[in-house]
Amino acid sequence: MKPFNLKDALEGKPVVTRAGAKVRELYQWKTLSRFPLQVTIEGTSDTTFELTLEGRFFDNSNDSSYDLFMASAIEEGWVAFGLNYAPETILVGFCTNVWPTEEEAKASLKRATGFEAKGTQRVSWED
Repeated sequence: MKPFNLKDALEGKPVVTRAGAKVRELYQWKTLSRFPLQVTIEGTSDTTFELTLEGRFFDNSNDSSYDLFMASAIEEGWVAFGLNYAPETILVGFCTNVWPTEEEAKASLKRATGFEAKGTQRVSWED
């Protein structure tokens, strides 16, 4: 999870709570209240919660499971791997960069080594 960013949240980027629940709706009221953000959180029976502009449930240093964070994006792609047949190196294997599709990963390995891929693997990481 990334720190809460009000501008990004109001632009529609995904927001989650400290507990990992998805925020379904987020509104900023024009008010002098210390809690001008109103959110609905998935799994809370449409209960609305009021938070600070910083996405905090409490306006002190206490943490809450309802504190807001920006959701991390999960990136995915494919790598292809095979043997390295270059006798002048000590490498015994070769793996490509990450590609959007399995076919692109296989083609990349073929271009780099001249050989067909021995296998592929889908990979993912949190951005």
